[in-house]
Amino acid sequence: MNKKIPSLEAPSCYKRSSPSGFSMRRLRHILVIVVASLALRVVAADPMAQPQNVWDFDSIAAPSALLTANQLAAKQINDTLLGMVEKWNAHDLDGYLDFFWRSPALVFLEDGAAINGWQELSDKYHRSFSDRNNMGRCSAARVQVRMLTPETAFVVTSWTIAFPGTKTVIVGIDSNYVQRIGGAWKVTLTHSSQLEI
Repeated sequence: MNKKIPSLEAPSCYKRSSPSGFSMRRLRHILVIVVASLALRVVAADPMAQPQNVWDFDSIAAPSALLTANQLAAKQINDTLLGMVEKWNAHDLDGYLDFFWRSPALVFLEDGAAINGWQELSDKYHRSFSDRNNMGRCSAARVQVRMLTPETAFVVTSWTIAFPGTKTVIVGIDSNYVQRIGGAWKVTLTHSSQLEI
C-alpha cells in the first residue's frame, strides 16, 4: 500500500505571490518589525522617556551630598552585602550563611534548582564547600539597591569569583529580596545566574 507523504509547504501567507518573492502579508510583517525596532531605539535614546534615579543606591554612581532615608537604608544594605563578600573571602561559610534569613521560608534559586529553607541552603553549601579553598575569591563589581518599603528592598549584585592557581573565573548576577529582620538586613529570596569563563 503506497501512502502519500504530505508535502511540507510554507504557510500561504509566506508563499511567493510576486516575481520578487514577497507576499504583501510577509512585507507587512517585516515593516512592523522594522518600525518597532526604530521606535525602541528612539525611546532608548530619549533620556526623558527613561525613569531617573531608579536605584536608591548604586555602587558605581557618584554619592549624593544629601541622603534621603531610603538612600541611607540602601547604603546599609550595600554594606551588608559587602559583609557577605568579606565572609566568603575569609572562607567563613557559617558567617556568610548568617546573612540569609534563617527560616524554612527562605527561597534560593540557582542553576535551575530551587532550594527551600535556610537549613537546606546550609546543607548544600557545606557539602559543596567541604574544602573551603574551593570557595575562591569573590569581588562585587556592582551593587544596586531599590527600596520597596522602609523594611524591604530589591537588590541586584554583579560579581566575580576567581580561583587562585587557575584561570577559572565565574561571573554572576544575583537578584535579591532583602528584609530588615530583628534589626539586621537578611536575604529572604535570591536568584543567582552565573557563567564560567
